[in-house]
Amino acid sequence: MIAFILFLIYITLATYKNNGIPESLSATYYLWEHKFIFPLVISIIGMLLLPEWLNATDGSNFQFIPFLACGGLMFISAVPDYKNDEGQFKIHMSLAYLITGLSLLYLLKNWYLFPIIFVLSCLFDLKNFRKNYVYHIEYALILSIIISL
Repeated sequence: MIAFILFLIYITLATYKNNGIPESLSATYYLWEHKFIFPLVISIIGMLLLPEWLNATDGSNFQFIPFLACGGLMFISAVPDYKNDEGQFKIHMSLAYLITGLSLLYLLKNWYLFPIIFVLSCLFDLKNFRKNYVYHIEYALILSIIISL
């Protein structure tokens, strides 16, 4: 529940600071004057999700997913400057694809959550959807995971 509240507060503040929906959650790193905000918030969300997600997968074949996905989320927060550093770009994007795949794999049991949240998110941003589609995917995945727990 704390991860959910923190996530909503962060994206609300980032959307306000950006004067609209940002192109991705990772792009919010560049919005803040203090560059520790994105890494701190994303790391805390990953740490808060890990125990809940492990409990939700206890005894299942999917228990590896929370370790890799939450660990990946925390590593993404350690390499946030993907636009200015090619090394960080490669690591950041590799982890982003890994987390996306793992999250979708986990959501197979709650398959309806992601499409519903994704469509609702997109409806609020029809004008800029092509520019912000990565944000909508990330937002829907994280919110779907949190809700499913």
